[in-house]
Amino acid sequence: MQDQERIRAFLKWASSRYGGVALSVLCHDDAVLEVQLFKQGEQISHYNSCPGYFLEDPTDDQTNPVLENAGNFAAEFDAVSEKDLEHILMPDAGTYLYPLDVQSELWRILQLPEYGVGFGFRYAEHDTDEYEPERFARTN
Repeated sequence: MQDQERIRAFLKWASSRYGGVALSVLCHDDAVLEVQLFKQGEQISHYNSCPGYFLEDPTDDQTNPVLENAGNFAAEFDAVSEKDLEHILMPDAGTYLYPLDVQSELWRILQLPEYGVGFGFRYAEHDTDEYEPERFARTN
């Protein structure tokens, strides 16, 4: 998977620097979806559709989705409830959605711009380690 430590460091920096929230939604090979939400430098919510994906012999529990602090996530977005998040991210047994489908549905209920779905990791990784605040846009 992509460099999660680098992503977390950026989210921590951005949410601290600007005093708001920073959201990362990463889909790896259309197999694993990871969602991280930071507020004022601290991770307040996390989701991984298959935490054991990169393990050689994962247990059943390690292949089940994990959603931490859905209430914290919902509290930051007026358009979504904790129940909405659980419905999308933690589907009933037997219901399978591809991670990109889950990402698209999450974007829809969060009312975020569609162009944010499918944005390649290489674009975020392209620049140097120095983040340039003037290149970021605040959205509501």
